[in-house]
Amino acid sequence: MIEDLLPWQKEHDIPPNYVEVDIDEEQLESPAEERFLKILEKRGFPAPVPQFEVILGGSQKTIADFAYPDQRIPIYIDGLSEGIHGNPLQPQKDKLLRAKAQAKGYRILEIPAEALHDKTMLADYLDILSDCLS
Repeated sequence: MIEDLLPWQKEHDIPPNYVEVDIDEEQLESPAEERFLKILEKRGFPAPVPQFEVILGGSQKTIADFAYPDQRIPIYIDGLSEGIHGNPLQPQKDKLLRAKAQAKGYRILEIPAEALHDKTMLADYLDILSDCLS
C-alpha cells in the first residue's frame, strides 16, 4: 500500500539512557568518584570507606577508590586519564595487583567511569555490589 512507501514517522521520544546526579564537577578533585558516592547515597547503599589500602604483603599494596572493608570488597572506578589509566602499562599493573588482592580473599569490583553515566551498565554494577554486600 501507499502507507508502506512513506518515510518513517516519529511516534514518541526515546528517553536518554544516562544517570542524572546533581554534582558540581568544577569543584571536585575526582568527578567520577564523587558521582559514584552520590549514586550510592541516592540508591540507599551504605557509605563506603574512601581511598582504602589493600596490603598485599611486603611493600606491595593497592589503593581502592572505595571499599567495604568488613566484606572485603575494594571498588575501583577506572577512568582513562593520561597519567594513570591512559598509560598502557598502568592497566596491566593494576590487573596484577588486583589479582593478588583477589587471591587474598578480596572481592574486587572494577567499574569503568563511563558506566556511571549509563543506566543499564550502572544497574548491573550496583546489582553486583548489592549481591556482594548481602
